[in-house]
Amino acid sequence: MQSLDECRQRLVEEGVDFADYNSAASAADLEDLRVALGYDQWNLYGISYGTRLAQAAMRDHPDGIRSVVLDAAYPVDADLYAETPGNAVRAMEELFATCADDPACAARYPDLEQRFQTLVDELNTTPAPITVVDPTNGQRVEDELDGDSLVGFLFQTLYSTELVAHLPEIIAAADDGEFGTVGLLLGALSAQLDLVSVGQQLAVQCQDEVAFGSQEDVAAAAAEHPLVEGFFEGAPTLGPGVFDVCASWDAGEPGDGANDAVTSDIPALVLAGDLDPITPPRWGEEIAEQLPDSFFVRFPFTGHGALPSHDCAVRIAEEFLDDPDSEPTTDCVDDIEPPAFTADDVQVEMTSFESEELGLTGLRPEGWTEVIPGVWQESALVTLIQQVVPGATAEQLLQQVGMQLGLAEPPQPVGELATESLTWQVYRLDDLGQSVQLALADGPDGLLLVQLTTSPARDDIHREQVFLPAVEALAPQS
Repeated sequence: MQSLDECRQRLVEEGVDFADYNSAASAADLEDLRVALGYDQWNLYGISYGTRLAQAAMRDHPDGIRSVVLDAAYPVDADLYAETPGNAVRAMEELFATCADDPACAARYPDLEQRFQTLVDELNTTPAPITVVDPTNGQRVEDELDGDSLVGFLFQTLYSTELVAHLPEIIAAADDGEFGTVGLLLGALSAQLDLVSVGQQLAVQCQDEVAFGSQEDVAAAAAEHPLVEGFFEGAPTLGPGVFDVCASWDAGEPGDGANDAVTSDIPALVLAGDLDPITPPRWGEEIAEQLPDSFFVRFPFTGHGALPSHDCAVRIAEEFLDDPDSEPTTDCVDDIEPPAFTADDVQVEMTSFESEELGLTGLRPEGWTEVIPGVWQESALVTLIQQVVPGATAEQLLQQVGMQLGLAEPPQPVGELATESLTWQVYRLDDLGQSVQLALADGPDGLLLVQLTTSPARDDIHREQVFLPAVEALAPQS
C-alpha cells in the first residue's frame, strides 16, 4: 500500500487528473484518432482489458467500426473482482484435469492437484528459501516463498499458453524441494511489471469496475475458494484490498452506462482459451450472446489470449476480417495438440536459416519465436542461442559464466565435437533448476556460441533434437 500511495502522490504532484482516465474517455480518443487518420471505418482488435475498451467504442462510436475481434474477453457488466477467485480456481482445476487425462502426464506426475494443495499448505506453514533472478541484469535476490505466493505464481503462469506444458514438471520439482524454475519465472513476471502503468490501471479500474463492486462480496468470493483465498487477500490490486486503494485514489465517478452490458450489430469475433485464469470461456460466450452478428471460438489448452498463442487463431481472424459477415472456418481448432507434458511428447523439427546480420548459416527450431537475431524461444524456459561474440575468447566467456553461477572455477568441457569447418568444445551445466548445454568454437569473425537452456526432464530429448543438430550445422557464411 505504501508504494501505491507514493505512486499516487507523485502523479498528483505532476498534475495528473485521475478522472480523465476511463474506458469511455479512451474510446473517445480512439474515435478522434480514426478521424485524424482519415479512415471512414476500421477494425478493432482487443485483448484482455482491450476487449472492454473495444466494447466501450462499440457502444459510444459505432459508426466508425467495421468489425471487432475480442480475444480473452470479459463483459462490461461482469463483476471482475468478485469473479476472479473462482475463475482462477477453474483454470487451475482444468490444468490438473488435463494432466490427469493425459496418460503420460498422469504416470509421470500422479495426484498433481493434491500434491499442489499439500505443498501450498506446507509452504504457508514453513516458507522455503528461493533465488529470484532479474532477467534484465542477472541479479539474484534471496527470498522466501510461501504457499500463497506459489498460488499466485500458478495463477500468473497460466496466462501463458507456452508455459502450460512445463507446469506439472515445475510443480513436481517444487514438491521435491527444487524451486529454481519458480524463482526464474517469478523474476521474469516481476520484470514485466515495468511494462504496466499501475497508476493508469487503477485510475481506470477504480472508475469502471470497483465503483460497481463490494469489498464484502469480493472477500466472500475469495473465501469460497480456500486454495486462492490467501493470495487474493494479500494482493492489493486484485482482491478486496483494491477497495481500500480506490478509496484513497480519488479516481472520479463512473459515467452513465459504464457498467451496462453492450449490445451491438457490429460483426464480432470472440476468442477464448480453456486455461485462461482470469477471463474464462463462459465470459466470451456471454458477450457473443449479446452481439447478434458474432462468432465464438473456444481454444483448448490455451491461456490468456488465443491470437498470440496459435497460428490457427490468426488464420481464423484473418478470414473473419476479410468477410466479417460470414462465419470463418474453424476446423484448425480440432488440430491443436495437447501440451507436451513429458519428454516423450516433445517433437521439434529443425529448419535451415541464413542470417546476414549474424554472418551465420545453420538450423533453427521450427515454430520457435526469434526474439532477437540468433535467439529462439519455445517458451520463457526453453531457449536456443546461436551467436558470434567478436573479440572474446572461450576462456573469458567461461570465466564470466563461472562468476555468474558462483562456481569456484570456470566450467570444464565434457566433450569435443568436430564438424566440417569447426571444432567445438561442449559443456553441460545446471543452474537454478535449468539445464544448460553450451558449445564454443573459434571462427573467422569471433567466438561462435551455441547454447540451449531447458528443463532437466527435457534435457536429453532437446539435446538430440535441437542442440546437437544446431551445433553440427552452424557455420560462418561463405
